[in-house]
Amino acid sequence: MLSIFLTLCGLYTLVTGRLHSGLSGGAGYRVPTPGVRAVGALLTLTFPLGLLVRLALTAIVGEAAMMFGSAVEILMVVLTLGAAFAVCRMLRQPAGR
Repeated sequence: MLSIFLTLCGLYTLVTGRLHSGLSGGAGYRVPTPGVRAVGALLTLTFPLGLLVRLALTAIVGEAAMMFGSAVEILMVVLTLGAAFAVCRMLRQPAGR
């Protein structure tokens, strides 16, 4: 469920080019629009990556891998959020006042 939410947030960020200030480090920083769109694209990958990993696990291990579905979803959410934070911190600039 959270992966779907992050995917929708990523699509919103891609379309509008706006990012929540919590991701960029607060009101004292800004991220340029190309960087915002890169973060949006990264967040959009949360659900498709989780689905792909679950399908790959099922193909490799078999039906026994279905019990790891929630763990895979949580892992994908943590990894994509961590990557989004890292990209934002790399690309952020002090806000001009």
